[in-house]
Amino acid sequence: MIETYAEAQLLEAQEPRAAGWMLATVGAVDASGITLIFPGQTEAGTKKYKSNTAITFTAGQRVLVARDSGTCIVVCPVG
Repeated sequence: MIETYAEAQLLEAQEPRAAGWMLATVGAVDASGITLIFPGQTEAGTKKYKSNTAITFTAGQRVLVARDSGTCIVVCPVG
């Protein structure tokens, strides 16, 4: 039985992530990809994600992210 919020978060982190949509904040942008700050994080991770190359993204921008097969693709800015 799950008794605390921390236990629930640990269990969720161990489960494979399903395909879906989420919001994130752009940490940094360079030629090799975009780093993202996901909800609950205070700084961007080191992993670089692919993005929609028809759009210019900037650090600090809120973006819509598509999750699928263990990775994310930055789709478009939001707001």
